[in-house]
Amino acid sequence: GLEAQVLVFDIAGVVVRELPGSRFTAKPGGVYHAEWDLTNDRGEGVASGVYLFMVKVKGSNGQTGKVVKKLAVVR
Repeated sequence: GLEAQVLVFDIAGVVVRELPGSRFTAKPGGVYHAEWDLTNDRGEGVASGVYLFMVKVKGSNGQTGKVVKKLAVVR
């Protein structure tokens, strides 16, 4: 009953990758996990640098939420 999506942005705010909810796996304790292979939507490797990611969720009860965080890619 949970819909989720992760959007990864470069520092300029351009969407680099979208991870749909179908890519999430449930872990014990109500935690969900999604892996990003550090490629963009065209399958090309992303450069080292700072990226932003936004997680958007919608529960079966209709409540929604989102959070934005930073991450660093170091190659």
